[in-house]
Amino acid sequence: MSYTVGLDFGTHQTKICIENATNANQKLYKFVEFNKGISGKVMLLPSIVQVNLDHTISYGFVEEAKAKTVDRESNIGRPAFKIPAMPKKPIYPPKPTKKKKKEKLHWKQQLKALAGRTSKPQEISPLEKWKKSVEKLEKEYQEAISLWRKDKKALEKAYSKKLLDWEQDKVEHFHYRYFKLASFSSETRWKHSISPDVISVWYLTYVLFLLQEKLGNDFFIQMGVPSGIKEFKRQERKAQKLLVSAYHLLEQFKSKDEFLKTKYTQLVEKTTLEIPFSEEDVFFKYGIKIIPEAYACLLTLTHQNRLPKGMNLLMDIGGGSTDIAFFTLNGQEPDIHSVISLHKGLNYILETYSDQNNNEEVKLLQKEFYADKAGEKFLPIISIYKSEVKKEIKLLISDLYRSFKASHINPNNLKNALQDRPLVFCGGGATYKNMRTSILGFTDLKVINKNFLNIPYLLNKNISNELYPIFSTAYGLSIPMIDELKLTPVEKIFEHLPKNVPNNNNDYIHGLSDI
Repeated sequence: MSYTVGLDFGTHQTKICIENATNANQKLYKFVEFNKGISGKVMLLPSIVQVNLDHTISYGFVEEAKAKTVDRESNIGRPAFKIPAMPKKPIYPPKPTKKKKKEKLHWKQQLKALAGRTSKPQEISPLEKWKKSVEKLEKEYQEAISLWRKDKKALEKAYSKKLLDWEQDKVEHFHYRYFKLASFSSETRWKHSISPDVISVWYLTYVLFLLQEKLGNDFFIQMGVPSGIKEFKRQERKAQKLLVSAYHLLEQFKSKDEFLKTKYTQLVEKTTLEIPFSEEDVFFKYGIKIIPEAYACLLTLTHQNRLPKGMNLLMDIGGGSTDIAFFTLNGQEPDIHSVISLHKGLNYILETYSDQNNNEEVKLLQKEFYADKAGEKFLPIISIYKSEVKKEIKLLISDLYRSFKASHINPNNLKNALQDRPLVFCGGGATYKNMRTSILGFTDLKVINKNFLNIPYLLNKNISNELYPIFSTAYGLSIPMIDELKLTPVEKIFEHLPKNVPNNNNDYIHGLSDI
């Protein structure tokens, strides 16, 4: 086929890059522009689906005020809030009465009394004992009050969240976000009656109509999925299922206009998720290939020889996930050793902040996060996020050292090879400085930009440099992937190296370039 479509189906927004290989000697690339009405055209299509008041559906750019709502049937009453009983003020013991004034003793009696005092310790007076008893009771009471106030505050916060959830559950808003995240991860909140898979199929069907308007039927789709190596087959099958279902739904309409005029209840009936298909059908009948998002981003770097030989890390920070690829270069094609997909991205930071701060609306937090460039108020959550990422990479490096040790090569060679290695950032999260961090020996931080990608024959003009980290995956997906993924597990990457390499061998000390 002449056209390869790189489809980066995102949690927050979708990006599409098309490679035109009509002239094999001069392939052209273009990021699809979407019509935003009077605002003109943009290259980011919001991943939003909305059922309107007239029961038709809008995609991408919607008027939220026109979203259909419906009251949910529920037997659950308004949550009750019971304040724990306040600690009771202690009952103090009665204050001792003053003793009668003693008669003045004769001087001889006074000397005798003084002599007696030196022979035994002075007794604490009843009044002093009473004061100490009262002070102890008061201290215990104040501690109990402080603990009660702390517990009361925590209960009030938990109740506020419970009440908000109850209010939201009373009415269903037919305005859908984060359906892609919910389709590929179980670690998300989905409270709608229509499943995220169905919403994803509708959205992808709309995208297919847009592509057919531009390209006809002469195109092949390469779509990325958030996935590590271990779960790739499962995530690949899910993506294939969604796209095959989208093609099946598209075939039931004569045009995009007919599709957009169809009531949502009819779309529910027409949408089928359990369509049988084989791997051959996916490739030859539907023209689909599924690729891990991190690998797609890698292709944009290695094809342009922008990274040194040796060990490298790539971190793709998206809305719903963070994909990390550990790979080595000894030529143009990367050799991947590990791909980790954490279901924590920008959404994790926003939702965690919301949970900890009286359930501030995530949509409003998102606007503030973007405007403030992941500013100071979000730093504690970002710090937690970074710790999670570092923990995963430390485990990876531990496996690397175990593998190296098993090869009986001097461990100092690996230690030296891991000094000041590149860590490349892409994805929407990479545009925020506070989201980037060095990890162990990967301290040469790089952010994908226009010069880094160096896209040949790019037809779009005047693309802002800060958009290139966001577009990099779509561009990588548009490069036809002929061969299967090259993967050498971490425990096997040193098997080919000669044993007992001397310490003065620079080829091994600086980057293990032959891995």
